[in-house]
Amino acid sequence: MSPHIKGKVDSFKYDNINSTIKRCNPVGDAFNTGYFLVLENAISVTKLEDGKQEMHWGRGGKDLVTTHSQEQIHLDLVPTGFSKVAWKFRNYYGIKTPKGYSTLFTHPLNRPELPFFTLQGVVDTDTYHNPVNFPFFLKKDFEGIIPAGTPIVQVIPLKREKWNKFVSGPNLVMMEKFQISHDRYKNRWYKNFFWNRKEYK
Repeated sequence: MSPHIKGKVDSFKYDNINSTIKRCNPVGDAFNTGYFLVLENAISVTKLEDGKQEMHWGRGGKDLVTTHSQEQIHLDLVPTGFSKVAWKFRNYYGIKTPKGYSTLFTHPLNRPELPFFTLQGVVDTDTYHNPVNFPFFLKKDFEGIIPAGTPIVQVIPLKREKWNKFVSGPNLVMMEKFQISHDRYKNRWYKNFFWNRKEYK
């Protein structure tokens, strides 16, 4: 995607910079936050005569995918357009984090084009080091190849802290200060004044 609308250079139109979402740091950070577990082998999904889907892959030994008990997953968790049949990505990697850190396992952020949807979970990986498996659903009409290397889950470390919310009225002085700064600079305002680079090695 071009960083500018219709490929044009930076300009002001309708009081907004002429940029696309490609220049949005919050969206970019979501793509790149944490780590990824990926498919080690390509998976072939075919549809049977009764409409059910089945999977095959060229790997000996342990399974990449297994079925998941339907009774354990409520249908409210099935996204629109996906089959109600629950599957499970088998994971053979244990994850260990420093004391006080848990791990969020989530469907890869901003990746709606993937033919599956992985359910989310938070695990206290500072005390639990066993592999975590990942339930998922397939899009109803999907038939084809899911390539090796496809990200199946995004792995995001989280520091556990107690939080207490505080709700206050609008701070008009701060809002006016932000608005003046925004109107003055506009182009990459968030990136230039507020954004911090995140690193995951």
